[in-house]
Amino acid sequence: MRVPEPSDLVGLFVVEVGERQAWPFIQFCDNDPTPSREVRLYIDTVFDVFLPALVNVEDPLHRLLALNNLTVGAVEFRRPGLDVSFTDGCRLSISGEAQSWTTGDIWWLTPWRA
Repeated sequence: MRVPEPSDLVGLFVVEVGERQAWPFIQFCDNDPTPSREVRLYIDTVFDVFLPALVNVEDPLHRLLALNNLTVGAVEFRRPGLDVSFTDGCRLSISGEAQSWTTGDIWWLTPWRA
């Protein structure tokens, strides 16, 4: 299976948010019936989640949870940073710079999986 481009995230929705070892991740699904495909976005640098004013959560990792069930409306690939905007106005912004604790890529997408 091929690794999707960032623009392939548009129209997908969030089905899972979590942390694997040291990397926060977001799992996206395309919800096609024959068969649906999923892809995971891992983050290994500084990121922030911008939420509507109604939501007041300090920790960025906990703000990722607010993205569950949201649909991606737009993606801006700022080589190497990434902004993912959701249809409800939320936005995930991933820094384009490695940190002292970054172990490889600053973010990456897994290959599609059914």
